[in-house]
Amino acid sequence: MRKNFNNFYKLNKIATVVFIIIVVFAKFFNLESRSFSLDELYSVCAALEPNYHKFLQNWVLYDSNPPLYYFFLRFWLKIFPATEFWARFPSVIFVLLASFFFINGIRKRFHHGEWKSLLLLVGCSYSFLFFAQEARAYGLLLLFAVLQLLCFIDLLQPEEKNFRRKLWYFTVFSILSSYTHYTGILVSALLFGILMVCHYKQISILKKLIVAVFISFAAGLLWLPYFWIILKIDKSFLIDQDFTIVKEIISMLFFGYSTIGKYASIAVLAALPLLVYFSWSQILKTRSAYSIILLLALFFILIIAWSPIIPYFYYYRHYIILVPFILLAIAVLLSFVDLSKRAKNILIVAAIIIVVSEGTTHYKSKREEWRQAVEYVVRSNGSQHSKVIVIGEPWEKTHLEYLQIDPGYLNLAIRKKTFYQYYFDRFDKKHQLELVVLRPDNKQIQNYINSELRQNNQIYLLSNGGEFSGNIKHLQLDKGISSVKKEFYVHEVYKFYK
Repeated sequence: MRKNFNNFYKLNKIATVVFIIIVVFAKFFNLESRSFSLDELYSVCAALEPNYHKFLQNWVLYDSNPPLYYFFLRFWLKIFPATEFWARFPSVIFVLLASFFFINGIRKRFHHGEWKSLLLLVGCSYSFLFFAQEARAYGLLLLFAVLQLLCFIDLLQPEEKNFRRKLWYFTVFSILSSYTHYTGILVSALLFGILMVCHYKQISILKKLIVAVFISFAAGLLWLPYFWIILKIDKSFLIDQDFTIVKEIISMLFFGYSTIGKYASIAVLAALPLLVYFSWSQILKTRSAYSIILLLALFFILIIAWSPIIPYFYYYRHYIILVPFILLAIAVLLSFVDLSKRAKNILIVAAIIIVVSEGTTHYKSKREEWRQAVEYVVRSNGSQHSKVIVIGEPWEKTHLEYLQIDPGYLNLAIRKKTFYQYYFDRFDKKHQLELVVLRPDNKQIQNYINSELRQNNQIYLLSNGGEFSGNIKHLQLDKGISSVKKEFYVHEVYKFYK
């Protein structure tokens, strides 16, 4: 019997180590292979803005996201090159740190093997892979959300020992989370409210909590005026979600978009009610920390179910801060189930298969090909001096004025030249290509092309998201002008030449 146990222990340990290695490898694999997405370009171009006043006014202060990540990335890219690998590298570190602190923190706080299930859940969660490979604030948000959750668990205990120190940590992480993404504000407010309800009979603790709330609010006053401006601007153009958002959130929460991942996610969702049913007697006996975590997760699951009709939360990214709470609740439920040794090893093997499947699907998925479109123009241009038309809006007013006129189209249109220019600066080393921004107007564009080709041999036009591509055939160009079209994902390049 002892020999069988030792064999199981060795096999389980080896399988766990292999799983961890694969999970870490997946976060770094092909980190630089894909072009920046539009959102990533926003972050990178903001960070690279040399004028500090413009960095704040044109990029940071009128983005709906708080500014912490922008300041970090600005500092980071002064040290490291602004390539896909180095811009995304901090996100990998943030997510790996979040994973380590989360699993190790639960191992120290809960003592029924919850951390083992949490290790598999976090390692397999697609959000921990996706946001590790993105130069955006969400990897940092996951880190602060995990640290905030661990401090929250500590503060649920009734004793006052070290409460002030624990509350200080919780307050700091709440502020940092709130300055990383505006969902951090809402979750922090909810957690503070729960702590007040839990300790309402302990006056000394309640006073400390009230002081911490005022400190958090005071710290947020720096950002509040800009957040209020953004909140007042009509966002109805963005709130067009349907039930698809629920599927996207579930894919991020669990096992991604691969075939294996989808079936595994469905299996977990189907098993959850059964898990609750068979664990009900244990749930009723649990200590307050367990029950509150389970109730919080249930509340967050209901929010996800209602996500298609919740205003301002129109994108699966807005629900990422809920992931640690829900994964921990599932790990708690699994700790109530007495699994056999064989079942535990099977789960680890299944987790390894899911991560591999997740990774291969993630790296094959198409992303916006800004880089590929620009590289094609540079190669095609050869050694000539040419103009490149960018369909967009000339940046002639303040960002706030554009947001008030048309917060959807104009907020992107005024930045298109900057996004393309980032890649032209990288690949057009001799600066032979000059970018010109023109509005999507047939007459203006055809006149410009005709005029330019009377003096030069070729000119390019970049269309993002299919904008203006349907009007190309209606351009009235001079005789002898031909065109060729090259398609990339979400981009089209037109070359006009004589």
